[in-house]
Amino acid sequence: EIGAHASLMDRKVQVSAAVFYNDYRDVQVAAHVSQTFQYAQLVSISVVNAGSARTYGAEASVTARVADPLTLNASVGYLNAKYKTFRVAPGNPVIAPFDLSNTRMINSPEWQMSFSADLNQPVSDNLKIAGNALASYTDKIIWQQSGIPGFLPDSVGPSYWLVNARLGVRTTDDKYELAVYAKNLFNAGYTTFGNSSSSYGNILAWGDPRIVGVEATVKF
Repeated sequence: EIGAHASLMDRKVQVSAAVFYNDYRDVQVAAHVSQTFQYAQLVSISVVNAGSARTYGAEASVTARVADPLTLNASVGYLNAKYKTFRVAPGNPVIAPFDLSNTRMINSPEWQMSFSADLNQPVSDNLKIAGNALASYTDKIIWQQSGIPGFLPDSVGPSYWLVNARLGVRTTDDKYELAVYAKNLFNAGYTTFGNSSSSYGNILAWGDPRIVGVEATVKF
């Protein structure tokens, strides 16, 4: 990994960037159990070692204090992740045969981005308004390769945006705070996990819907 960091405009702007490359051997990955395996009805997934894999990508971020009470941040990440050699030949007594060589790795979204704003504004000698907003993007993600290749598609979570926000009143010593917050403000649909099996097809676990609340905080 190679990276760089710079401070600009009298340290009001911070810029960082990095590029990386990783080479793996024997990555542990979940694979489908063969239907001829005697315990296939009880155990549908087994852990196997992928022969080799590699990832490369880049990350960059910018943080700018645009005013005394307001700081903005933006970041982006790109990831190219593939198995170089990952196959199980027919005849394995436990694992169903497959060849995923040169295919995308699971749990590896290609693009991720975020934009945030942080507010810290004094309103008196003892109180200040504190808040933040965060919008984040995650590209589609392969949770698990198909349990029936050629018939059932991979278990894939779609790309999504999430927006969280928080605004409150806090003491200047940061000891007490009363705030309102919203998680998943626009009620976006997104997945947190998925799997694929020859018995049940693809199953996706969905994330929380919009949550709005009030929170009181005391720090000791």
